[in-house]
Amino acid sequence: MGRVIKHSLIEKLPTNHFGKVGAKVLQGLLNGSCYGVYGLPGYGMEFFAKHILFRLGEQSRDLHIYLVNNELDVDKVRDLKRFLANLTGNTFFDLLTTQDFLRNNKVVVILGEVLSPRDIPFFKFLNSLRWLEKKNFCVLTVANYTLFTQLDIYLSIAPDVFYPIERIDSFNLEGTKRIINFNNREFNWQIPPELSGKIHNLSGGNPAITKYICMALYEEGQELLNILNMLVTTQPLKRRLDDISDLIPQLNIKEQGGLGLIDSKGVLFSELLKIHVSLNTSDEVLKLFPKVTATEHRILTYMFQVPGKVISKEQLSILLGQDLDSYSEWAIYKSMQRLRTKVFPKIKIETIRKQGWMLVV
Repeated sequence: MGRVIKHSLIEKLPTNHFGKVGAKVLQGLLNGSCYGVYGLPGYGMEFFAKHILFRLGEQSRDLHIYLVNNELDVDKVRDLKRFLANLTGNTFFDLLTTQDFLRNNKVVVILGEVLSPRDIPFFKFLNSLRWLEKKNFCVLTVANYTLFTQLDIYLSIAPDVFYPIERIDSFNLEGTKRIINFNNREFNWQIPPELSGKIHNLSGGNPAITKYICMALYEEGQELLNILNMLVTTQPLKRRLDDISDLIPQLNIKEQGGLGLIDSKGVLFSELLKIHVSLNTSDEVLKLFPKVTATEHRILTYMFQVPGKVISKEQLSILLGQDLDSYSEWAIYKSMQRLRTKVFPKIKIETIRKQGWMLVV
């Protein structure tokens, strides 16, 4: 699940670092429940898995934990069978012996997102083991947003493994302060505490955005907090913002809300992300269509990212920086009408009745 995170780093975080979700998942696994945990890019999924692993070890010394290494191209079924065989004292995996073992012993498997055709047998194997002794064989899946958007696929493969699901939400101001202090200690960045409020507003409580804002301030100067158009261009902050903004044309409004990408008013969770979206344009698009306006340039950039996919007026409203108070269907329709005229006949933007618009490929 990415680079190694030492337990010494996890120990420096409080038990409640991930709030109610962390406590709920930890207690649920100890009580015999499976969980799927998801979040937007940057919400510390790798940390969450290692945090739960460490806290499980603290809570129960008799617990047997198997951490799946998703980076290795190995036979996951074979390796888990080998682990279970070792627990039962056998040379080879035996289903009945494993069932007897699980009657009096608890095993927790922790895995990240491994949704691919080659992993389907592994998921089914986990599901079959779960049925041997549900209260003593549990699985924690720590995945990105696709666990939410593609839950039906997961459940069709292994219905007893991936449900219920919980979302890691944005950190509050205290959580952001904790992340800033943590990174100050680890990297000697020396970000002053009085900047925490502004950093929190800009990051929206996303740990990775918070971290990379602090990195930019340390490397290029704290005056960047007053030049946000420059701040969003710094690396690796821009890459993280790209990862998140790329989801806007790919996900419908319901999915965006369910992931915490937007709030109940249709507003992006991060002030810095809003600025990044407003500046996210393609030079190639401008070369093809030099007469488009800045707004039209932004819309075309996103449509080129998802050709053949319908973009709704609600998605466009986010790209245009609208919210419930400033939402204007008329402005969106007029923008699209003018844009279609400017790009035709080089490309065709098709209106999909009651759905939105699609770049025809």
